[in-house]
Amino acid sequence: MASDKPASWPARIWATIGGGLVALFGAALLLGGGWLIVLGGSPYYLLAGAAILGSGVMLVRRHPAAGLLYAVVLAATLGWGVWEGGFSFWPLLPRLFAPAVLGLFILAVIPAAPVGAMRDRSGAAVALLSLICLAVLGAAAPATYRWGQAEIPAQVTGAAPQAAASDWRYEGGDPGGSRYAPLDQINRENVEKLRLAWTFHSVGEPRMGGQGGGAALQVGDALYVCTPANLVVALDADTGRDAWRNAPEAKPGARSRCSGLGYWDPAAPRHATPRPAPAVRTAPGKPAPPPVQKTGAPGRAGPLCERRIIAARTDARLVALDAATGQPCPGFGKDGVVDLTIGLGTGARGARVQTSSPAVIGDRVIVGSRLAGNQALSGPSGVVRAFDVVTGELVWAWDLGAPSVDKLPADGKAYTRGTPYLASTPAFDARLGLVYLPLGGAAPGHWGSHRAMAS
Repeated sequence: MASDKPASWPARIWATIGGGLVALFGAALLLGGGWLIVLGGSPYYLLAGAAILGSGVMLVRRHPAAGLLYAVVLAATLGWGVWEGGFSFWPLLPRLFAPAVLGLFILAVIPAAPVGAMRDRSGAAVALLSLICLAVLGAAAPATYRWGQAEIPAQVTGAAPQAAASDWRYEGGDPGGSRYAPLDQINRENVEKLRLAWTFHSVGEPRMGGQGGGAALQVGDALYVCTPANLVVALDADTGRDAWRNAPEAKPGARSRCSGLGYWDPAAPRHATPRPAPAVRTAPGKPAPPPVQKTGAPGRAGPLCERRIIAARTDARLVALDAATGQPCPGFGKDGVVDLTIGLGTGARGARVQTSSPAVIGDRVIVGSRLAGNQALSGPSGVVRAFDVVTGELVWAWDLGAPSVDKLPADGKAYTRGTPYLASTPAFDARLGLVYLPLGGAAPGHWGSHRAMAS
């Protein structure tokens, strides 16, 4: 039975402040839920907002059953969250965490009500349901992580064979990005005995928001790396000595970054099933590249650009370099360079940041770029393009906003602005002949109120 003793002023003040905040939160949820119903959304938020508003009013009036009403909200929220999001952490997090935290706050306001069995039951119900919501979140986290892992077969093979088992010719090891190396000389028993053999430093580079490069490429005894300021270096894998260096010949933009390199060798196997070697093509008015011969190591004389290193500069240039000497390939684009801003419209050069290494697949170089988000509604296009690895000619383009455009837009127009961008290096399945593109969000990145909603 509730006590008839008059409440102290601190209790009344705390009930007014705490209950008022709860009521304010419930009113906001009620209004937002009503608007969501108008837009065709779930009625849950309207009903939950009304109940929370009622709990807040009861707390202000120091009603001992205020917690019981909110406990009903928590129970309904738990059932609704699991029904709608499943037993998965990320869908459950926005549905359960905030209500549980609000429950703990209400638990601190309940003691302002008159002492009695109803108040005790009310507090116990809120505490129990809040802890259950948090416990469900805690249990869902490891389960979500475990269920999200791919099953790795006992024997892993790359998507395409390579010339040597120790080679690392792609950003992810192979065209499929498996990141698997069939090497066993280093294992759990002897890894602690490893000692530093050599180090490589790129000193004196100008950096503006610089970030490290992507994975180095290893081909035989050569290691190809690029630095944040876009310096491309060929190193001897055994000694770390420079075989050659190619400077970017351009000042870095707002962000210094090199996310990796691409490697092309027409003599190396690149597909799971045999197929004829790609024909050597030249652009009109450009000299034909020298015939392909046996590949050599960096620094050894041989036909220029028989093997190629492909780099995407931060200043929106795609560059082809001779893998043996680092010299630009004259038959690729203009003097070994392709301008990647063509077709992107205004503001492209400063807004692009290369976040993926050029994906060399067969005789194609597939490139995309990260575009600065949260700055403008109509940023440059996130179009993904494929260029001929020999001539630098544009072979195809994928514009998410204009699927009918297969190369450059007609009449000198730009690709669709503000489309999602290529966030990482593509993967390729040679058996299916498919390229998989990991995309990031479109400009401005997070808030899409400018887009029309589907009816």
